[in-house]
Amino acid sequence: MKHLTFLLFLAGIFTTLCLPEQVRAQHRYRNFTYLGAEIGPKSELYTLKDNGTELYKRQNFASGLSGIYLEQELNRHFSTSMGIYFSRYGTDFGFRRDDGRYDFPSMRTYMFPLRLQATIPIFYGIPEIRIKPVAGVAGVVNSSFSRDSVYGKIAPILSDQYSAILRYDFRRFYVLAETGLHLEMLFAKGIIASLGARYMKGFSAVAQSSINYRIDRKSYSGTLRSTGDLFNFSLSIKYPVSRFWQNHSGKK
Repeated sequence: MKHLTFLLFLAGIFTTLCLPEQVRAQHRYRNFTYLGAEIGPKSELYTLKDNGTELYKRQNFASGLSGIYLEQELNRHFSTSMGIYFSRYGTDFGFRRDDGRYDFPSMRTYMFPLRLQATIPIFYGIPEIRIKPVAGVAGVVNSSFSRDSVYGKIAPILSDQYSAILRYDFRRFYVLAETGLHLEMLFAKGIIASLGARYMKGFSAVAQSSINYRIDRKSYSGTLRSTGDLFNFSLSIKYPVSRFWQNHSGKK
């Protein structure tokens, strides 16, 4: 999964540039500037190491990623976009002999992505359907950052079989690389709806926790570590706001 969307992006660029000119000419290009909104669920990707056998990861799709963006067509084949997104980043783990759920205090993050998209038309009509591989980078600000480490304690459960002490370390700023793939549908008035998937990869530890627990009077330890990696599905709607000034200019 980590490299799939990046390979699709490269394949999309190659396919777009190799299309016959008479086919590429059909693509509706108007040098539009789009204003869009996007929302969708996401899942954090992280590692959990345990010198015992009781800890396991819980995947969480409950949190989401949402935001607004501006997209500018560069030519018939490529466009670029930038925006601001909001999400809560958190990781969950559990004990195999207990139904409880334990997690990091969620981080409130603001993401500022810069992306390059390739456009590959696959059906001409109403709606026009096209595929858009995406690649880019995003700067992320953690608004929950504190210089002090956060300590937590899980109360003994299941007749004192479990107890754990957790230590959290957060990063204030970090960078993620992004690859993705979108399926777009172009309707009348230039409105575009799309379904997409993205993978975002971090380069350094964003949050980590030392987990110490006891079971049947024996002590164990584990480490939960995240570099901010995530996988996201999204629904997006965008409208060519440049119609307002382009139409105004055309009337003069």
